[in-house]
Amino acid sequence: RGEVQPLVALASGCQKAGFDVVVVAPGQLLGLFEDFGVVAVDSGVLGDPSSPRAARVQDDAVPGHTGEVDDSVFLSPGVLRIMFEYATDFGPDLVLAGLPCLAAGQAFAERLGVPFMDFSLRLLMPSGLSRSPFGELAGYPACVHRWRWLAFHRRLWRAYGQAQLPVLQALVQSPGVPCGWGHFGAYLLDFADPVAPGLLCMSPLLTALPADTQPALQEAGLKGLLVVTRQEQLTKADEFFGCRIALRTFLDSEPNDPPIYFGFAPPPPAGCLRAAPLSEQVPQFLSRLAVGAAMQTKRRAVVLCGEAGLRSEYLNGWDDLQAYARTRVLFVHSAPHEFLFPRCAVVVHHGGLGTTACSLRAGVPTVVLSSSMEERAQGALIAKLRVGVALDHLADLFARDVAGAIRRCLDNEEMKARCKELAAELQKEDGAKACVDHLDHFFKDKFVTGEWKVANDKRQSEKAALRARGSEGCCSCFSWYRAAFRPRTRGATKQT
Repeated sequence: RGEVQPLVALASGCQKAGFDVVVVAPGQLLGLFEDFGVVAVDSGVLGDPSSPRAARVQDDAVPGHTGEVDDSVFLSPGVLRIMFEYATDFGPDLVLAGLPCLAAGQAFAERLGVPFMDFSLRLLMPSGLSRSPFGELAGYPACVHRWRWLAFHRRLWRAYGQAQLPVLQALVQSPGVPCGWGHFGAYLLDFADPVAPGLLCMSPLLTALPADTQPALQEAGLKGLLVVTRQEQLTKADEFFGCRIALRTFLDSEPNDPPIYFGFAPPPPAGCLRAAPLSEQVPQFLSRLAVGAAMQTKRRAVVLCGEAGLRSEYLNGWDDLQAYARTRVLFVHSAPHEFLFPRCAVVVHHGGLGTTACSLRAGVPTVVLSSSMEERAQGALIAKLRVGVALDHLADLFARDVAGAIRRCLDNEEMKARCKELAAELQKEDGAKACVDHLDHFFKDKFVTGEWKVANDKRQSEKAALRARGSEGCCSCFSWYRAAFRPRTRGATKQT
């Protein structure tokens, strides 16, 4: 839900500004959009949740990350068909999508003859000045970072080629691979230098675009965090922001003893958790990890059951944990983060994008327990900003490790002051308004004037030239490099 809330905030903001908006989302999230007055349709009507993932291609250049990247772009054929049918019926003037729907969004926009924009909560543009998601050391030469970024994007491109492009080709009735993405260079052109620069929904207080980012994206800039406000979380979507009465009662019972918050995403398989007995299932392990850490720090705790499936019942057989939780721990099925986090002493979570944004806005320290590339990146951000502690490899952690990280946060007055300062600045941002202004500017200055069509026709010619070269040869890596990093001036002001 953390990554969905920014989309809810964006869709709601666009609708209030006068845009007609339709969102295609999983059925379990329709109520969330509808409570905010946004029309949403179920992407899973024809989806088969049991459909196997596309066969993973082993890539020696990126060991250990192939499955993670492949899974990040998987959509079943039924879901893709529903998305295309709704897009065709709605007849949009703009298609907006992010991972895992970049290929689908590009293909649908191309078929309908309208612009496509990427909606991004993370920086994934190739750069020689920043680390790739594979986490090489920051001090490496620019050429190393660039080749690692190319390796990541080639992995992502191949995953799209297996999981989505064949289905999309049939749906849009394309004579060739949709979007021209049969060639890696065409994919890089669209990703690194888009015809319609997308919405980079990140705060300039937290990160910055690398200096070698393409000029069009530099001009578009970072829009700020997208969040569902505290007032909205307290008045809407009970299914997603519920348990308010129980939370208020628990928090107000000891106002001078703010609790520790624990929340996790759906975690890795049980066999990956080396710190747990092999007989334990993952939800049991995480339930005991959270309560054990709270007990060792002698603090109250709020534990989010959520999609990770944590339960107080999983403490059965552990008498000390059970006794502690009976009076000091509250398990909740859902929680309004914007209301809860500022009333906690420390926020402990997995490092999801949306949850990290809320914890940074809360003004309290954060402990990130990561288990994936994306989560490790959020943990690195927290550590870099000096607003919390990052613990990698959730699979290896014990309650004493988490308790130690919590104590480091509680005992660091400088860190707590830094958290409050950063939160005060983040609260001033209005990411939804910045995104709406970006869309208004695009339609008035690029779309209506015909500038977008001229640029799009040029892009199609560039892709056609790539297709005309035929299959990728042994020297193709140099053309990929130029596609991703060659300086461009289309629609950009001179950089100084």
